[in-house]
Amino acid sequence: IMPQRLSLRQIEGFLAIMEVGTVNGAAGLLNISQPAVSKLVAHLEADTGMLLFERRRGRLVPTRRGLQLHAEALRIYGGLHQLERAIDQLKREDGRRLHVGVIPALSGVVVHAVTADFMAIQPDVYVSIRTGSSGAVCDAILDRSSDVGLVSTPTIDRRLVNELILRHPLVCVMPPDHPLAERRVIEPPDLDGLPFLAFQLNSQTHTRITGLFDQYGVRENVVLDANTSATICEFVAGGHGVSLMHPLLAAQARDRVVVRRFEPEINIEFFLCRAVGGSTSELVAEFTRSAGRAAEAIAASMLSE
Repeated sequence: IMPQRLSLRQIEGFLAIMEVGTVNGAAGLLNISQPAVSKLVAHLEADTGMLLFERRRGRLVPTRRGLQLHAEALRIYGGLHQLERAIDQLKREDGRRLHVGVIPALSGVVVHAVTADFMAIQPDVYVSIRTGSSGAVCDAILDRSSDVGLVSTPTIDRRLVNELILRHPLVCVMPPDHPLAERRVIEPPDLDGLPFLAFQLNSQTHTRITGLFDQYGVRENVVLDANTSATICEFVAGGHGVSLMHPLLAAQARDRVVVRRFEPEINIEFFLCRAVGGSTSELVAEFTRSAGRAAEAIAASMLSE
């Protein structure tokens, strides 16, 4: 004999009773009448050919078969909810969307501030963010897997447009109890021989810093190098040394480090990269404006402290 086809509503009634233990409670949970709940469970027992509950002092106590069915029902019902979420996401992706590439240095506070500003203006847009090197971000824009990117090194490919969104001097970042924290401006001789936390040794930032130190005869004492500002900020906050970085990158640790002006200025630039004639040009233009607003606000707040 072929088993009767179960309904999703029967499973919902069964799970509701398992959760609260009474028909009355399940009815309130499902916002239906008590007789309707009783009918759902009765039909489920009839269709499965199994006794799922025993009545004890006004409560429904699951049988061994009831407990076994409950475990399976939870697994399957959970899968249905996952499917519903997946369908919702696919629907959103079918609408307006923006794929953003970002270098690791900007993947924390910066991209959050920029994207939050953008989403406040374009709340119906689905945003996807992926991290990679400047080269990888630009390549993704060329193959159309990204619409826009935040990079530190502009590309010379004529299919891409690089728009300068930030140009700020590096600041000196140090632990709050560091002796240099008493000064308003830090100069190269102040860093002579001090433990220094550097961006990876082949990076544009470190090359610029090394060149300036050589001009002033400063002994560079690099005790650690890393390729993300988050890592360097953690070590600075932990008292392992000082560093020079863009004020935007120091923002993520603003409550745990001290930021001071550094002279002479070493200006570092960040660019927004996009494809020429991209299909999402309206959204990219809005994202570009958000990038300018958010970046300037963070940098100004860091330098005013």
